[in-house]
Amino acid sequence: MPLEVPESTLASEVTGIFQALPLEGGIALVPRSPFNGIRTLEIRGEKVLVNGSPVTRGALGSWLEDAAPPVLELLDLPVAEQRRLFGFAPPAPSSQPRAEPEPETAPAAEAPPQPEVPSPEAPAVERAPTPPSPPRRERRIEPTVHSKAKVSIGKKVVVEENEVAEDLVVIGNSLEIDGEVLGDALAVGGSVRVDGRVSGDVASVGGTVYLEDDAQVHGNVVSVGGGIEREEGATVLGEQSEVAFGEGIFDSKDWFDIAPVEFTPHWPRPFRMVGRFFGGLGRLIFLVLVTSLVLLILPNQMRRAEAVLEREPWKAALAGLVGILVYCVVLVPVLIIAFIVLCITLIGIPVAILLLLAFILFSIALALLAYTSAASRLGSWFAERFAGRFQGRFVRLLLGILLIEVWMFLASVLGGGGWILFLPVLFLGIFGWLVEFGAWTLGLGAVLTSWYEGGAQA
Repeated sequence: MPLEVPESTLASEVTGIFQALPLEGGIALVPRSPFNGIRTLEIRGEKVLVNGSPVTRGALGSWLEDAAPPVLELLDLPVAEQRRLFGFAPPAPSSQPRAEPEPETAPAAEAPPQPEVPSPEAPAVERAPTPPSPPRRERRIEPTVHSKAKVSIGKKVVVEENEVAEDLVVIGNSLEIDGEVLGDALAVGGSVRVDGRVSGDVASVGGTVYLEDDAQVHGNVVSVGGGIEREEGATVLGEQSEVAFGEGIFDSKDWFDIAPVEFTPHWPRPFRMVGRFFGGLGRLIFLVLVTSLVLLILPNQMRRAEAVLEREPWKAALAGLVGILVYCVVLVPVLIIAFIVLCITLIGIPVAILLLLAFILFSIALALLAYTSAASRLGSWFAERFAGRFQGRFVRLLLGILLIEVWMFLASVLGGGGWILFLPVLFLGIFGWLVEFGAWTLGLGAVLTSWYEGGAQA
């Protein structure tokens, strides 16, 4: 079919809207700017795919609107002409090359050809063979394995070179792409390594995105809480975004770990006990300050919770156990699922981060309310046994905190004395853990019960 416009004009019209990339058996057109939701347009002979899905010629014309004429005209060209139009090498010949027709010759009316005799003055010189040009590595290998969208939890996913996959989501492990992904690639709690082609977006939450030399990403690259490492040959047609939480915020050690072994590994045991003493004292001071602030800001809430503990302690204990069960079995899994779903869309990643922060703040606030109410009620109960010798709400709060924390405090200090104190440390540690767990449970149940009763009365 003759071209309606010169090839140079056709190429300029197409490249004015799209960026052309070579594919095995065709070409790919990627919009230079957002264009009607099109991320990739693959042309493989008569087959056309938009964002990895096949479309008809008529649907393509409606989708492209004003940009349809040059693209539709490009479809009428053979694959070799399409690639040559944009400066790409022609497709590799098939394993059984087509035999070229022999040129027609006139009837044998001439004399039979005589064998050539080399001239004695000019000896025959053999022509050196032309060295073959090095093979050009295509960015994509013809697929032999097709896989559908996949969600993997706790298992590493690898897309091989001869594999084409759709959307991929990996939770709790890493994702490696050596082949092609027609959709998006997301890893939550793991890294993503790309050495192939991804038509959509690439994102990692809590990990690093590695883009190798042969990586092609037609969408955006996002890393939340990690980083992006990109080689020089990697191609990213979208945007790169890194959301970092800062260095040193998340640590494997507990923020309130009172054991100073890491700081004094060679100190004698008595000095270790002194270090643990001051570490535990610092934790107690922190708890007193925070709970006093809660008691100062929410006095009415604390009074209602203490009234529940004084009136119905067993009811508060049952409500606390149910609250812990609901928190661990319902709220935490729902949060994880919502976080993953929001991260898959990429646009929802900021919403997912805000949701996670809100859940953490809610958990901290609920824990402080529970602990403060339990400590305050315990201090009041103990003060009543001494005929009111301990006056003031803050004094009783301090007394309650000491009664809860003294057992773990002693276990920590005596733990620096070595194996000779193993049995008393073990007893104090178990007893102290039970006391703290009981205080948290009773306090949580009292807070939840007071909320329920307050809502019922309203």
